[in-house]
Amino acid sequence: MIIIKHPTTDDTAHMHELFRTVIVHTFESEGIGHLQEDLAQEIHQKETYWQEYVNGGARSFLVATKGAKVIGCIEYGQAGEFVSTHTNGALAHLDKVGTVFVHPGHQGQGIGSQLVQAMLRLMKERGIHEFCLDSGYKRAQQVWQQKFGEPTYVLTDFWDEGYHHMIWRREVKACL
Repeated sequence: MIIIKHPTTDDTAHMHELFRTVIVHTFESEGIGHLQEDLAQEIHQKETYWQEYVNGGARSFLVATKGAKVIGCIEYGQAGEFVSTHTNGALAHLDKVGTVFVHPGHQGQGIGSQLVQAMLRLMKERGIHEFCLDSGYKRAQQVWQQKFGEPTYVLTDFWDEGYHHMIWRREVKACL
């Protein structure tokens, strides 16, 4: 049975393992596994977000667990410099949903959708009416397009030819 809950500091080792496993798998399946510096930077960024959460910062995490194992996570926090810069500041004031990770062995089972819905409910409870999300990964972009429609911004060939970056702006209540 999958349980979605707020994680605790006791989950730190599981979270770091999940970040590494999912990011390495994503880079390999996207055909960019050779970009080791970018991969390490992505892992470091997620671990930094986790540390902000553990230290009582503004980021919020939810995790999906199966037994004692963390098999998925989602996070939200203030949209960062990247989103602000590439939207000319239009989304700088929004919270951004991110770090939607599901262990490769559990993908395709609806766990990511459960995490997204749980996070949107949490955001609504906290009075957040609008959010953004972004992705440079092709597989994730397909999922987000199915769930949230066409992106608000497309940074064409941003990462390389044929590798776009997409940014969505959505209302929480419209997505529940």
